[in-house]
Amino acid sequence: MLGFLVLCAAAFSVTTAAVDTFEACERRGLELVSIYSQTEENAIELALGNNTNGIGHGFWTAGSSLGSAFAWFTTGSALSYKNFPPGQPDNPNTEKCIELFRLANGTWKWNNYVCNAELPYICQTKPNCCYFN
Repeated sequence: MLGFLVLCAAAFSVTTAAVDTFEACERRGLELVSIYSQTEENAIELALGNNTNGIGHGFWTAGSSLGSAFAWFTTGSALSYKNFPPGQPDNPNTEKCIELFRLANGTWKWNNYVCNAELPYICQTKPNCCYFN
């Protein structure tokens, strides 16, 4: 079987609270990005390149906590792939949304963060990935 990943994503530098990013992506006919594999994350990171917006605090994703567990709110799917650094996620009572951020060493990781913080965000086409045989 020959398979390949088709992922079309766009990062928007305008900052907004996580709760408003869903609508911002929908207005463009897109959805907030969900990351289901290292391959998908690598494609997004490659597209972001050396973008310094992500250092410190990064880009909103569709990840949010539903009760005690994180899921992709666009689909309700549990996180089957995760890229949190050691010690994350933390502060579960106040940090309920997931950002993709770039460490000073250039690697990208996930962080749970307060949903009302204004950050840039990443939208993707619907559906989020396609595999063809």
